[in-house]
Amino acid sequence: MKLINSLPEVVKENKIRESVHSITFLRAYIQNTPTKTDQYYYVSTSEEKGERLFTYDWYKVNSGTYAVSYYDVINGKTMSLSE
Repeated sequence: MKLINSLPEVVKENKIRESVHSITFLRAYIQNTPTKTDQYYYVSTSEEKGERLFTYDWYKVNSGTYAVSYYDVINGKTMSLSE
């Protein structure tokens, strides 16, 4: 979780929210854990508002190397963070 929460995109958004005294911040939530056939954690960055989560981005984290990639859930594509 710390790995995702420290990404520049997440840190920047949370600093903006802090500067306007927002009470909600982006946090990482593990959506899927690695299995025998898929070695990745699927993690979303979301904003919690009451009983609802509003998701902003998805990431895949390799469980062996902890390499992080963007995950496009609509197209099922993985992209590097620099793309």
